[in-house]
Parts: sequence; structure tokens; C-alpha cells
Amino acid sequence: MLVREPKELDLVRLLKDIDGWPAGTEGTVVAEWPGGSMIEINPEPDEDDFRGITPEDLANGVEGDSLFDYLVDAYHHEVEIVVPYAPRHA
Repeated sequence: MLVREPKELDLVRLLKDIDGWPAGTEGTVVAEWPGGSMIEINPEPDEDDFRGITPEDLANGVEGDSLFDYLVDAYHHEVEIVVPYAPRHA
């Protein structure tokens, strides 16, 4: 049950596979659009940003990941809010 629509900077979890990312993957809402959000996928703590590609691989011409590899569009019903963003006031 969706309590509220995801908002910018909420941490969300995918409820279905989207663009190659499996259900259960978590990410941060970086933009909103009517009916959905753009989400930046947060890699697992044991993964690096290049998914195993070493600096040597990059030096030898193997292409690393692009920021766009970590962005997905999802409708509100395809995600659940894990941690709502709450700004801290000084």
C-alpha cells in the first residue's frame, strides 16, 4: 500500500525488475514526474562503481559504467519507500 508518492531524496526499493535491475534493488529518487520518479540506483556496499572493472581494464580500453547505467524511471506503483527523506534543521 502506497502511503504517499515518492518524493525527491526518498530511498526507495524496486518492486519489480526495471531496466536490468532486479526487484529489491534500492535507490534514491533524484527527480519526479507525474505518476513516477527517476531513481539513481545505489550499488551494494560490496560493489564498486565500475562493477568489477579495474583501473587496468580502463587503461586498456574497457569502458566503465556511465551515470546513465544507474538511472531508471519507475512508476509510483513499481516502488516502495524504504526511508522517506527528512531534512535536518540546524
